[in-house]
Amino acid sequence: MSGFQRSAAALAVLFCLLLASCGAPAVKEPVPASPSDISSRVEEKAPPISADEAVKVLVDGEPVSEVFLLKYDWNGESFESEDSLNKIMMAHYALEGSLAPAAGDGSEITFELAASEGIPSSVSLTQSGNTVRANTGLPYDNTEIELTARDDFTYSFTLQYRKLRMYYYQLDCRWENGNTASYVFAVEKYGK
Repeated sequence: MSGFQRSAAALAVLFCLLLASCGAPAVKEPVPASPSDISSRVEEKAPPISADEAVKVLVDGEPVSEVFLLKYDWNGESFESEDSLNKIMMAHYALEGSLAPAAGDGSEITFELAASEGIPSSVSLTQSGNTVRANTGLPYDNTEIELTARDDFTYSFTLQYRKLRMYYYQLDCRWENGNTASYVFAVEKYGK
């Protein structure tokens, strides 16, 4: 080893000794957070959901993609569609070849309400028979549907077509926090 290399090695050893003598800060092990600390941080950071995210509609476990907001009062904001339930549905499904989400007789329709909104104080469902699409010239056949509560946030009913092949639904929800919303969707019978 040359003199230069010995000097460089000695300097490196001295540098390491100097660092060690200055004392590097001790590494502290992280203290695990308690479950209550974690849940309170999660609750604080969870952004409020919008009215259209508060309800999921499922037919036999599959999401219905075409659910429309008719009106809401939501976290201080209000909305009311200029169009009626019938006009919304006619705009989407009146044209030949336009099909609503399909379901068979006896299918289960489920409503999953967001738990983050709290327990709803009321949930009601109105079924309107689409006699206009059936070209009967008869007025809409409106029926209140009795929902089965599976738990505080999930409601369901079994679909019965009766005389018509297509029905419109209006789900009205009110939450304990004061939020309200009306959701509308259609279901059409499979095949002929």
